[in-house]
Amino acid sequence: MHYVEYHLTREEKFMETIGYPELERHKKAHENFRKVVFDLVHHIEEGELHAFKEALAMAWGWLVGHIGKVDKKYGEYAKEKGFI
Repeated sequence: MHYVEYHLTREEKFMETIGYPELERHKKAHENFRKVVFDLVHHIEEGELHAFKEALAMAWGWLVGHIGKVDKKYGEYAKEKGFI
């Protein structure tokens, strides 16, 4: 939970710094991810196997779908604008 919050907050601050035009849409995706993760944490801590499996599936989907595609866009934007 702590790392999710840390990572997403830093990423959003970076996008603010570079003036990323899709920031608000990106923040909404992050907020949805946060909500699901934080909702699952309690169930996982209670030892619910289904919640653990759901979290693993969600994490994999996030890696492939969000990081691999959506985050790539702000990286390309930052590179195009000379920030990286």
